[in-house]
Amino acid sequence: MGQEHAAEEIDLARLAAQAKLGFNQDRGVAALELRRVTGSVGGAQPKALVTLEPRTGRFWVGAVECEGGVPLILKFQDDADDDTPLLEHALSLTAKRCGIDAVDSMLVSGKDRQGRILNHFAAKRFDIRDSQRVHYLSFAGATEGKYGIGEAASADYVHVLTATVRLSRDVRAGEEMLRRAIFNVAVANIDDHIRNHGFLFDGKEWHPAPAFDLIHAAITETTERAMPVAGRVSNIMRADIERLIAQAGLPRQAADRALEQVGAGLKEFFAVAAAATLLLENAIAEIAVGIEQRYRNMTDDTLT
Repeated sequence: MGQEHAAEEIDLARLAAQAKLGFNQDRGVAALELRRVTGSVGGAQPKALVTLEPRTGRFWVGAVECEGGVPLILKFQDDADDDTPLLEHALSLTAKRCGIDAVDSMLVSGKDRQGRILNHFAAKRFDIRDSQRVHYLSFAGATEGKYGIGEAASADYVHVLTATVRLSRDVRAGEEMLRRAIFNVAVANIDDHIRNHGFLFDGKEWHPAPAFDLIHAAITETTERAMPVAGRVSNIMRADIERLIAQAGLPRQAADRALEQVGAGLKEFFAVAAAATLLLENAIAEIAVGIEQRYRNMTDDTLT
């Protein structure tokens, strides 16, 4: 998930300013500095690989060994009106309530150059454990699939579930990925492409890596998602979930179990988002209404 760097303390305000400038430019000092600290993380948002030193609250470039050090991927809030980091944190916490193994996350507050408070999203790196690298393989790397979205996608959730069961040799891992599919549909995470799923090798077995990049998007019934669900790219219904588990070879009861577990967790979204972020309650409520409707579509067997 990126190259390592020598110990160097980070000025978050300076780095956030460079991220905002450099991410949108292909040249210049800001762009070069951003690339130096982001390594090869990639993605649609400016970010950096850092280590948090809990005792002092300081951040260091890259994966640095220090007392209690926590390696993180830091995604920068563009400005105070950018809700993306807050929503990603709220959804990561909600995913855990849904029985999903999601990344551990936090919000990191800092000031910009004008002294305004920004809240950056930080996810604990799952490819580092006890200061040692853990082998990570993305679904894209495992299948040599090409990036695409909607009908142009090179893979479907059917392939993700099937590959997960075969690679892990555990049907429970397939059901974990089923919960993620249902969750992503419900919360309108349409950026669930083949590079946003992956596996970790513990030296003996492969396991699904924690769910990451859980992003909400404002969508309509015709908005195409990056990862199709049993061939369908929008307005996912109960019949699509049934077809997904049938084609992936999961037991029929898996749909009911996953829907029940995810549904119970989604009911907590409003409370989780209100307690863990500075999102306005009316904004949370609006998102919650959409989540409930999309979830209902997947549970109502009269809809096709």
